[in-house]
Amino acid sequence: MEVSTARATLALIGWLSKTPEGFRDAILSGSNLRSFSPGETIYRQGDPSDGLYGLAAGTLAVELSGSTRPPGFASLMGKGFWTGAHTLLLGPGRQIGLVAITNCHLLQLSRAAFHGIARRDPEAWRWLAVLPLMQNAAALGVLEDLLIRDPQGRCAMILLRLAGCRGPFSGDCPEEVFVTQEELAEIANLSRTSLGDVLRKFEAQGLISRRYGRITIDRDRLTALAPPPPLQ
Repeated sequence: MEVSTARATLALIGWLSKTPEGFRDAILSGSNLRSFSPGETIYRQGDPSDGLYGLAAGTLAVELSGSTRPPGFASLMGKGFWTGAHTLLLGPGRQIGLVAITNCHLLQLSRAAFHGIARRDPEAWRWLAVLPLMQNAAALGVLEDLLIRDPQGRCAMILLRLAGCRGPFSGDCPEEVFVTQEELAEIANLSRTSLGDVLRKFEAQGLISRRYGRITIDRDRLTALAPPPPLQ
């Protein structure tokens, strides 16, 4: 991927599409293109900040750890996803880890480059703050999915979210989700046995097809499984 293509892509989708043209152009023109192969780590949770990253192509895995568990798979992110605002605003270390699932092309804006933009335009801090607000909306969406009691409805919504069909970072909504059954069970908070039963039912109905490390979805039919909104 050429850097010009990556910049054009990220101007149209995700965080920067919600910001003024001058700020958007400053971020994009100051960014460099970096490419990662499947399995490569972009950074780990707790690493010092080296700026902002925006995903122009590919699929990334988000890793999280808590006080009682080692780093583990938390979600997938596709084209249009940005990260790094938290450490620019508050520091000191990364809240999440990122690993390339497919070949990934990202724009990186260094910490020093952002501070240079902010010196020229103090409003830059305001527009940077839009990014964690979008991430907060994404986190609330994940919580909403996990509160679905029906395992089939919960699994359907999580597959759609992992495919990028739902949430503030939604993009082209590809039909392939690069996730193993074990990873999906962890994300959906289901036992592997329960998840296996759900996936077999989905497959029998033609809603999904499975290959090693990936699931192809019928996004329209999975969306139809969404539970009705609660009564007011």
